Amino acid sequence: PRSTRFPYTTLFRSRDKLVGSLIVAVIATVLGGLIVITIPKIVVYYRCYTKPYITFESDFTQVFHLSKEVDALEYSVGESKWKKLNTQTIVFGGNHGKLLLRGKSNTGTNGATISFGTNSEVICTGDICTLVDYKHYDKATTSNAKFKHLFQNCKQLVVSPKLSSKVLADSCYYDMFGGCSSLRVAPELPAEYLAMSCYSLMFRGCASLEKAPILPAMDLAKNCYSDMFENCTSLLYAPELPAENLDTLCYCEMFFGCTSLEEAPKLPAKKLANKCYLAMFHECTSLKYTPELPAENLAPSCYSYMFSRCTSLTMDPKLPVMNLAEGCYLGMFENCTSLISAPTLPAKDLADYCYSLMFNGCTSLKYAPKLPAKNLAEGCYLKMFSGCTSLEKAPELQGENLAEKCYLEMFSGCTSLRKA
Repeated sequence: PRSTRFPYTTLFRSRDKLVGSLIVAVIATVLGGLIVITIPKIVVYYRCYTKPYITFESDFTQVFHLSKEVDALEYSVGESKWKKLNTQTIVFGGNHGKLLLRGKSNTGTNGATISFGTNSEVICTGDICTLVDYKHYDKATTSNAKFKHLFQNCKQLVVSPKLSSKVLADSCYYDMFGGCSSLRVAPELPAEYLAMSCYSLMFRGCASLEKAPILPAMDLAKNCYSDMFENCTSLLYAPELPAENLDTLCYCEMFFGCTSLEEAPKLPAKKLANKCYLAMFHECTSLKYTPELPAENLAPSCYSYMFSRCTSLTMDPKLPVMNLAEGCYLGMFENCTSLISAPTLPAKDLADYCYSLMFNGCTSLKYAPKLPAKNLAEGCYLKMFSGCTSLEKAPELQGENLAEKCYLEMFSGCTSLRKA
């Protein structure tokens, strides 16, 4: 380091970025991460940080608490010395200054949950990887790091930290921001290779979130996006979903209860997985149009309850697939009360419960599709049109080889039905 006595500043060899500003300095010297400002009879120590530590800011006094101790985590308030972080109460914000966290925990935060003691809004910045290895955060190994539940129900949180990990652990961000009802902007999610349940419930109940982050992954994992945006009631725009290699329950209930969502993303996958789209758009009450469904190979329960309770839905997708799977269309349009007509269903060989409850409760449905199938299966038409109170004419039933419960309650509650 170099220093100067005149006129008032310093030149020093450092890549450190000074946080804050100093108006007057007579002598300044950099010593091991500290800038020592020397004024006659006064020595001022001003700490400069170079790493994107997890940083909490609030305009007013706020109280921080971590639900359980996590090894190798430290904290600093108002640029004070670093101390070991356990479950103590920490006051920050307002005149107390910022709260910074850092660590060397290769397992992340191990399910510990942050809470705040007042209603003052909190901004959280920095890189989550500085909790894994703050010295080498840009190269931190995150394959075992989990941050599930970390900000669960932090209603004061309005800005989230950076999540730069590209290698994810199973359940790594599970329910991370669940219940953060004031969170307005989601962090970027750059990972291209996912892990089981990695984003499950991540933004559950984030009622102020209007736009979802980009999801670039092409190869999915079991439960990876399940319930990710559940009850994000302000979400207007869904992310693109380019993945073509799906896995079990990968999109299950992904947009469950997103009542402001009007348009669904494209779904290009042609080969499906078990329950991959299960209840994906359940109760998206503003959704008017469905995406195209180009899949040629179905899987058990792949489209089950996919659009159930989408009460504004008027257009249905084409369903040209001839080879069905067990429960593939089970409850797909259940309680879609604005749906007037049904898609063509050309399959001639059915699977167990394939069309069961498919249009149950579709009170505006006037026209049923043709049903050319001759080889039926157990429960294949079970309650298919149950509660369709506007249906006036039943389709011709051409089944030759019947099965147990194949027609059970198929038209129950169809009070306008005049011709069978």
